Amino acid sequence: MTKQHVYVGMSGGVDSSVAAALLLDQGYDVTG
Repeated sequence: MTKQHVYVGMSGGVDSSVAAALLLDQGYDVTG
C-alpha cells in the first residue's frame, strides 16, 4: 500500500505539531 501524502498547516503551536506527529505515527507522508 502506498503512503498517502498530507500537508499540515503549521501554526507554530502545539496542536499542529501533535497532529503532524500522530499522522507520521500512522504511516502518512507529512509535509508542513
